[in-house]
Amino acid sequence: MELSTQAIQFIENLSLVGDHSGQPFVLRPWQKQILKALFRTRNGQRVVSKMFLLLPRKNGKTQIAAAICLFALLCLGRNQQILSAAATQEQASRIFDAMVEMIRADETLSKLCEIIPSKHRIVCEATNSFYAAVTSGGDALHGYSPTLVVLDELHAFTQPKHRRLHAALTTGLGARANPLTILISTQTSDRTSLAHEEFEFARKLKGRTENGKVKRSGQYENEKYLSVLYYADEKADWTDKAVWKAVNPALGDYLNANFLEDEYKLAQRIPSRANHFKQYYLNVPIDSLGKWMDMSLWDGCAGRSPTLSDYPCWGGLDLAPVNDLSSFVLLFDVEGVYHVQPYFWCPEADIMARSKVEQVPYDLWRDRGFIRVC
Repeated sequence: MELSTQAIQFIENLSLVGDHSGQPFVLRPWQKQILKALFRTRNGQRVVSKMFLLLPRKNGKTQIAAAICLFALLCLGRNQQILSAAATQEQASRIFDAMVEMIRADETLSKLCEIIPSKHRIVCEATNSFYAAVTSGGDALHGYSPTLVVLDELHAFTQPKHRRLHAALTTGLGARANPLTILISTQTSDRTSLAHEEFEFARKLKGRTENGKVKRSGQYENEKYLSVLYYADEKADWTDKAVWKAVNPALGDYLNANFLEDEYKLAQRIPSRANHFKQYYLNVPIDSLGKWMDMSLWDGCAGRSPTLSDYPCWGGLDLAPVNDLSSFVLLFDVEGVYHVQPYFWCPEADIMARSKVEQVPYDLWRDRGFIRVC
């Protein structure tokens, strides 16, 4: 029997958790598509060694990750070391908690698996294997030799300790013959994050899956890297419900349609919530998320100001302790029309580094006088 068929049959014998607790885990076609690609084999060996799964919130990421971990623990042979990791202990516990609920709902699994809540660990003596949920815990993580690593909520991996966690777990895979890494995330607005790096690579791969459809075009080819992306293109109409459905495969299923409609109405009334809606429910890429204002409206405000010293003024000062720009902005009320006069400062030695890391032209802004170097 094909490995992917085994995975599908195993998972469909599990029970769902959370709001659908106790119901059979009936895999949807889009979930089966992922599992078939993930567990595809050639000459008895799994082809894929890494998967990046980008899904909007509330599409059942935790449940499918927990089911895959249980399948690996019980069905992929002896001496399995399965680790799931997240940025915080609370996030790391979600897959563990889901696995525990699935085990306790099944009499056979309850006999095969020993649950150790204090260590967030599940042991299967029959296969001499274990699962553990971990966070950034220092050098102790280097002692593992995992066969499967699941990095959940990758968009929250924003600190140096999270990169060390990622490195500690993924470098441990080298001792295994056929290891697997699964990265799960929603969209991020942090250009320096691991999730942004993976997304930018994953969406340039040939053979990637975008919103359920396989794309043959791309810059890179790597059959060992499975790219499964559900996201709205930068030019897509975020108000179009057809777009919502395309990027949320669980809409009307695990994801309540009324809930998403309420979130959309809130985003319409509160401009700052529009980005929230685009990022978390549509996975719109970062370049669009940065445009919190309709720039055509901003450009329409261009023009000369009168002598501003004759009018009421408010000032706002923001001093940068580490990486931000320091800024001082004056706001003048000219007979009911507001005029803005901003000043920005940046250490001269940081200009080129900032331009490279943040991918914005600090050097050009300096040359045009928009930023004052110091």
